[in-house]
Amino acid sequence: MTTRSEAEKPISASTPAAIDKILEVSPPARLIQSVDRALQLIEVMASKDHPVLLNELAKATGLNLSTCHHLLATLVARGYAIHAGRSRGYTLSPHYASWLAGLAQASDPA
Repeated sequence: MTTRSEAEKPISASTPAAIDKILEVSPPARLIQSVDRALQLIEVMASKDHPVLLNELAKATGLNLSTCHHLLATLVARGYAIHAGRSRGYTLSPHYASWLAGLAQASDPA
C-alpha cells in the first residue's frame, strides 16, 4: 500500500498555512513599485482589527504621506479599502472575504 508523503497530501485552503503555501512564489527579478507599495498598505490594514490613520500607514510602510494618500484613494475607488472618515482612517473592504472564499473553492480538491 502506497501512502502519500506529508508534502504530497492535499491541504485545506481554509487554514492560514494552506493559504501561505498556495501563495508561495519565488521573488521576481523586478518589482512594479506602485503595486508593491499598494500591497504594503493592504498588508498593514489586514494586520489590524481597526481602521488605520493615514500617518500610521505612512510610518508603518515607510512611504511618503502623499504617496500613501494617492495609493489609498485608488484602493478606495476600486473598492478594496474603505475610508472610515478623516479622523478614523482606512480599513480593508469586505471585498477581500470574497477573494478568500474563491481561493478556498479553487484549491479544494473535492
